[in-house]
Amino acid sequence: MNAHTTITTPIEAPSADAPLEMRQAWCAMRVSALTADDSSEALPDDVRASQHFETELNYCKLDPQEYDRQTRVEG
Repeated sequence: MNAHTTITTPIEAPSADAPLEMRQAWCAMRVSALTADDSSEALPDDVRASQHFETELNYCKLDPQEYDRQTRVEG
């Protein structure tokens, strides 16, 4: 993702104690937007194409609000 790309998620991130289904839905939307540019990167033979998405999704589900803050700072 280039330095000028802005990722916006239309709804506020749910809290860490929100129902799992709500956190998972929001995180899938957010992580999909963040990892959309990853398909152009060459992957090592032992890495699945979906591995980065899965890792980010699992991390996000723990605390979507913190994940949102962190990815906005990094972006």
